[in-house]
Amino acid sequence: MIDLRQSPHYADYMRSRGWVVESVPTVRRTHSALSGSGGIQPTRLFTYIRRLGWLPFAIMKIQRFSRLPDFKAIERLARIHHVISISLEPGKVTQISESDIEQLMSTHGYRKSRWPMLPPKTLVINLTKSYADLFADMKKDARRSITKARLKSAANILRSIDQQSIERFHSFWRHNGRGYILPLTDFVSLLRSFAKDAYLVESLSGGGHLLSGCVILVSRGCAYYCHAVTSSQGRSQFSGYLTVWEAMREAKRRGCRLFDLEGVYDPRFPHLKRWRGFSSFKRKFGGEEITYPGPFVRTFIPFSFLSTFGL
Repeated sequence: MIDLRQSPHYADYMRSRGWVVESVPTVRRTHSALSGSGGIQPTRLFTYIRRLGWLPFAIMKIQRFSRLPDFKAIERLARIHHVISISLEPGKVTQISESDIEQLMSTHGYRKSRWPMLPPKTLVINLTKSYADLFADMKKDARRSITKARLKSAANILRSIDQQSIERFHSFWRHNGRGYILPLTDFVSLLRSFAKDAYLVESLSGGGHLLSGCVILVSRGCAYYCHAVTSSQGRSQFSGYLTVWEAMREAKRRGCRLFDLEGVYDPRFPHLKRWRGFSSFKRKFGGEEITYPGPFVRTFIPFSFLSTFGL
């Protein structure tokens, strides 16, 4: 499966935020990739580069690739853009074990990082099942919460999202959200970049007040549960459960095969304790747990970097 971060829509979004969007060739090798033998199928990966303000340096990131990158091509691109830090966050790389990925990264000067930019573990729900089976796969607590939420709220799905709806949702998010909240301009850019492949799901009270909402982005048959928020009143009425269930139903109606809950707590990163609460909530919906290799980083001290790349 090709991840959201490797989609043209996401590349458009990153470009709108001021990132330079490049691409590097990647290779798909057999299990003997570490020795350099085996069949090769070239493709390309979106690569995101950001200048560091007024400094003559930049950072680079390549995320959720499912084929091995061409490391020499990465270095050539780093030389062109004066990159001093490269972050690689692999997905499930075809025919390569996690230990082999770590060895390969080390060979090319990358070390494991403690700070992932993307969740290193997630839950993915198989939407090819019937609605009845999807509902039955949830924990009893989730099923009961959805039933209770329906008594006091109703779901609203926004498929064509106008500026007023965006601003209304963002205002609700800003006043009730926890953690990082996208600035309004970035939020608008995200939804505009995905266009018809983005939708909002809201839970509304009887009086039409927002109780809960989420943003879903669709790419290559998978729906991603990207941003979510619930008010204190919404939590007391279990509105968040109804929002996720209706988001899943809409994704299935659109023909999506998978629903990615976009991150759960990973014990490999115990310092990210804030992820535990929403992870407990997400696990109530079932799904298969997917663990990624985690982030790798290569950094260069600017002066030695200049010498290394002949700058």
